[in-house]
Amino acid sequence: MRSLILPRSPELPMMLSRGLFRPRPLPSGVPFGVRSVGSTHAGPGQQGFRKLINFVELFWSVAGEARIRMDGRDWTMPANHLAFNLPGSEHFHFTEERSWECRWMTLDGPIAIGVILGFGFDTTRPQPADLCPTSRFDNLETIVRCPGPAAEREASALAYSLLTTAAGFAQHQEGAPTPGLIDAALKYIHESGDDLNFGVAELAEHLGVHRSVLSRHFQKQLGRSPAAYLGSVRLQRATHMLEHTDLAVGAIAHQIGFRDAGYLARLMQREYGLTPTEYRQRCQLRQGAEEPPSASE
Repeated sequence: MRSLILPRSPELPMMLSRGLFRPRPLPSGVPFGVRSVGSTHAGPGQQGFRKLINFVELFWSVAGEARIRMDGRDWTMPANHLAFNLPGSEHFHFTEERSWECRWMTLDGPIAIGVILGFGFDTTRPQPADLCPTSRFDNLETIVRCPGPAAEREASALAYSLLTTAAGFAQHQEGAPTPGLIDAALKYIHESGDDLNFGVAELAEHLGVHRSVLSRHFQKQLGRSPAAYLGSVRLQRATHMLEHTDLAVGAIAHQIGFRDAGYLARLMQREYGLTPTEYRQRCQLRQGAEEPPSASE
């Protein structure tokens, strides 16, 4: 799933970024897949592309320093720090007086968001991390370029091990593991989020806790409410279906758990600045531009 490119700042030259993409457009046989992996090398006073993303992305800073946009704010991203962007976020980073080097990967699939939030990563600001395991990123690049389900499973396993390493450092710093309540909540949201009758009240009842207790734990651990997380999961599924199916917007809204297309339209307008129909048209135009010319041309 490609991202929507936004206008860039004309006064800054572009960063050098190298990436490899999975041969297949969608993950196959895995609950979350490695969509792409690569590295960025930037000199002082450079910028990356501004774009709205429809996937999860991780940046692991190797050396130097950059400014990275997360949750609508620009944060300093020094060496040995992690940053995550979730679907619907604006992807943008730039350097000021120092150079910057980082490794990155992007994830997609049904539980990509849940994996990140289930580990308890902070998705609102950069967080300290251990030294970037560049050799494992190198191995991931080798695997991602290989076609086939076996390579996709191996890539997902290696990505999970990278996340586990990062989470272990973060939990050591905080001195506490991610509570089991949140793990159970995320699992149940991904299992039941398509149900029209499913909401925060049903989630709290299933977990056996009061709704206010659940909301407080979500806000503390994930920086968002249960309703916001459920909405982001449904929105990710909606954008996937808009890009890869011909289903009517109303049918998509019902399949992802919304009772009417109007609510989906308002949510997409808020997150992407586009209606579902406009989003689909953008995807179709982009796919047409990316198709190789025929042999007769």
